[in-house]
Amino acid sequence: MEHYDLGAAWPMATTDAYNQSSSSYSRSPTYDTSPTTTDNNPSGEGRLYVCLAPGCTHNPFKRVTDLDRHYKSVHVRDEDKDKFYCDYKKCPRNQDPFFRPERLRNHLRDYHKEDLPKKGTKTTAEWLRERNIQPKWWRCYACLQRVDIRRDGFMCRHCNQVCEPERQSLREKKR
Repeated sequence: MEHYDLGAAWPMATTDAYNQSSSSYSRSPTYDTSPTTTDNNPSGEGRLYVCLAPGCTHNPFKRVTDLDRHYKSVHVRDEDKDKFYCDYKKCPRNQDPFFRPERLRNHLRDYHKEDLPKKGTKTTAEWLRERNIQPKWWRCYACLQRVDIRRDGFMCRHCNQVCEPERQSLREKKR
């Protein structure tokens, strides 16, 4: 897999600075590969990061991680991107991959009704009643692998994540 230099970013102090001097930012092939903060703002708070890929006109990013995701999703050829396939054999997305794990997670939650809660939200009893709960396996929220309960219990052998207690009890009730 080819990798794009994901460190290419031009740190900026404010959006106004970008608007006033955007034409002066270099887009040469040699750029500082480690976004830095200025001495007068060591925390980097309020800093914006510009994509330095030739011809890219995307708005600046507030976080380096957002810029990193932008590089991976926009400036890498599809054949070189990580691919995340739905593991339901009859699903059209079994052959048509997602390029970001969170998109696959959303698909599994919304299309297949799996019990993968949205990050930072509380699950309700009503929401859980609508879910497709499998008594023999659970899906790891972190790595999205199916985990066979008889073989691995409630610990994912791929990433060592433990299934949430609420999700465990739902499966134990279905046995």
